[in-house]
Amino acid sequence: MDPNNQQPQVPVQMPPIVQTPPPVQTTPPVQASSPTIPPEIKKSSPLLIIAIVLVVVALISVAAYLIGTKFLSRKAVPTPTPVITLAPTATPDPTADWKIYKNSLENFSFKYPLTWTIDTKEEMGDERKENIKVLLTKDQAKIMIYANMVGIGGQGQNYEGKPFVLDGNNLFLFRKLNTYDSTQTVGITDSLTESLGVFRVGGKTYSITFSYPINYSQTEAGSIEKEFNQILSTFEFLEVSTTPSATPM
Repeated sequence: MDPNNQQPQVPVQMPPIVQTPPPVQTTPPVQASSPTIPPEIKKSSPLLIIAIVLVVVALISVAAYLIGTKFLSRKAVPTPTPVITLAPTATPDPTADWKIYKNSLENFSFKYPLTWTIDTKEEMGDERKENIKVLLTKDQAKIMIYANMVGIGGQGQNYEGKPFVLDGNNLFLFRKLNTYDSTQTVGITDSLTESLGVFRVGGKTYSITFSYPINYSQTEAGSIEKEFNQILSTFEFLEVSTTPSATPM
């Protein structure tokens, strides 16, 4: 064969090879099978759950109570009660504006209301300066004060009365009804039995009596006796003075 007369070779085209992917093996889905619950458990499950819930609630309640109690015991500090101190109120002195009588001859003094009248004609006593007398009057009431009494006598009497303190001296306050002049008498004595109705202080004998009509009303009697007691509360036995004097002030 003449090589020059050779036909050119036409390349032969091969059909494309299609690669088929290997078949994928699919696993059928597994259906989850529910566990078989024994009939006994199924029947008791609600009761068990309720019991568990109750136990849990009880535990929570106890824990909350204990924690709350502990918290309150720490926080609840008792508040001290404030002590209110009231300043003492000064009681007005009912005798503040009263007059003052002083007898330095026998060393005693007292105060008396302006509504009372004082008689001092016998305040220096007799020629021996004994049996000093001071008289206070208000309407039909009167107070008689004797000091350095000498030569008194008479029969002792038993009186009804009560303990009484006159300027630190323990004495008695007696009462008696006088039928001869219809008066009520209140006086001071150092004894309620076999007494002459007098008392001794500093070696000297004194007498203080107060009388008023028995026809005074209860209000009048109470008011006049109150003033008498206030006068007695101002009574003082003074220190001995070198210059005797007796002057109402």
